[in-house]
Amino acid sequence: MNWARFLFIALPLALFSLAALAEGVALALGGVPLRRHDLDTIVVALDRAKLDAPIVIAGDSVTQDALKTYQVAPPGKIANLTTNEASGLIGTAFLLRRYLNRNAPPRHLVIASTPEFYAYHPDGVAAQVYVTSVFQKTDEKAELARLNIGGHESWWPAVLMIQERVWDKLTSSVTPAVTELPVGGVKPEPTGLEAVLVPPRLAAELTKRTEMKLDLSLSARRAFELICADSARYGFTLHLIRGPVPETVLVAWGSTENFNAQLRAATAGCGAVVIEDINSRQVFPDYAFRDPDHLRRAGWTALYGRLLAEYVGNLMDR
Repeated sequence: MNWARFLFIALPLALFSLAALAEGVALALGGVPLRRHDLDTIVVALDRAKLDAPIVIAGDSVTQDALKTYQVAPPGKIANLTTNEASGLIGTAFLLRRYLNRNAPPRHLVIASTPEFYAYHPDGVAAQVYVTSVFQKTDEKAELARLNIGGHESWWPAVLMIQERVWDKLTSSVTPAVTELPVGGVKPEPTGLEAVLVPPRLAAELTKRTEMKLDLSLSARRAFELICADSARYGFTLHLIRGPVPETVLVAWGSTENFNAQLRAATAGCGAVVIEDINSRQVFPDYAFRDPDHLRRAGWTALYGRLLAEYVGNLMDR
């Protein structure tokens, strides 16, 4: 074998051909909407769905867990925009804007989440996966740049970004089409709420959670400004509901007066604001959780779904 010919001619040509092929495939798939996670699914659905629901529900993965499985309102009465903490409240503000671009304004926007959702500021890899690669509209990119979220990504050839520019697009292209926002169809009937032993690891994680400082991130404050601008413009009421929190964590946090004052200040520009705490209606013991944040399935998640159904039902009765 002529090693010089292989190293300096054959191998470079092969690598160049591979790079050219990867770039060609990436360009061909450039218009395919990503479908990596639930947030991508919602974004795709918002480009097609026409719902005009009177109530929009947003929030973190604790609430998303319940709404993906359980029916909390009759069909067509709610629009489910729940996501996860990684997209931050700024992601919710963007989803709401996209929803309003195609649908009639709701009468109520319900954001049901744990306090950490408001404290989180998207950063690092999570920001790339759940924010900057998802929200690509000009106004969204301008807001993210203003908040210093992302903006550090460099262009790389597709052959060096096979996962992001080729594989994710390729798998998304064969995923079934989405025309509706996700919504659960099971009646929330809680069972299996008996007390169980809290594992030592979970107990330690709950202790760590008690050290969380309840505050609002810079991006959350800006998100509230955007949401309140829509509230004032379209006349819907903003409902901020504290989602389920483990009992020991709730006790350690103590009074909510200071945090609620921050919420009221951040939402001063809204047309109307209601602050509620689901924990005042139902105690969630530590054993109700499968990890420091999320409720055990199916019983405790179903119970939360029923509480949400009752809250939504009261709004519809007004």
